[in-house]
Amino acid sequence: MVCKTYSPIRALRPYIKSYILIEDNSQLMKGNWMTIFPSGHLEMILSYGDDVHFSNGYYLRSGHGYLSGQILEPIYYRCSGSLKIISIIFKPWGLYPFLNIPQDRLISSPIDLELLLKSNNNLTQRIADEEKHEKKAATLNEYFYSLLTKMDRHLNPVSSSAGMILNSGGNMSIDGLCKHFNLNIKTIERNFKNVVGITPKAFSNIIRFNGAFEDIKSGKFGDIHDVIYRHGYYDQSHFIHEFKKYTGLSPSTFFEKGEKVSHSLREIVSI
Repeated sequence: MVCKTYSPIRALRPYIKSYILIEDNSQLMKGNWMTIFPSGHLEMILSYGDDVHFSNGYYLRSGHGYLSGQILEPIYYRCSGSLKIISIIFKPWGLYPFLNIPQDRLISSPIDLELLLKSNNNLTQRIADEEKHEKKAATLNEYFYSLLTKMDRHLNPVSSSAGMILNSGGNMSIDGLCKHFNLNIKTIERNFKNVVGITPKAFSNIIRFNGAFEDIKSGKFGDIHDVIYRHGYYDQSHFIHEFKKYTGLSPSTFFEKGEKVSHSLREIVSI
């Protein structure tokens, strides 16, 4: 099993967080259902292994790519054989400049990459043809940089507000955003949905969940109430409700089962 993470070149870092490469040549993951949890980031996937089937009926064919907007609940998938993918993890605001289409249209709906990027230029095949992993990442850098030179590089002000929410661990108040940018809440929400795909409140909830999840998984906090308090949840029932919303399980059931966040198709947010 190969799992590697690569950073994009400097020019692409305002938009792309990382590239994640997975190659399961031994088919250890074959037929096993795995889970993708909401992270607040956006994702594009290129598959050059066997077909990947999703629980919602979508399947990613070998030699093809797909694009996913924000996800708001767990997504389940399994590979029919050898999983070989490379995933482009965009920053919450990073996909919009490349596509210039409202991101709320992509909510929880995987879309074939060929339908959106006319200048695909057989990108998936180029990735498959490269034998060295570093060369695959370099091919992505070359491709996205070529798109970058053709677009307006001005980052929408939404990127600043999303960055503030990230830095606050999901605890930046919406009123605080309105005051900081001197905009009313309807304008903030409309712009945010256009660029990030969801409202600032929904985005904040996902970021807060990821932060709390990472703290629990780290084992640094002996009492769950310390985590709940640290991340600004009202009480334990509030936290349990949010946890179940994003994982499909209660915290006790989740950790009793030994569940793990899948990094193969969606990267957990690191704050």
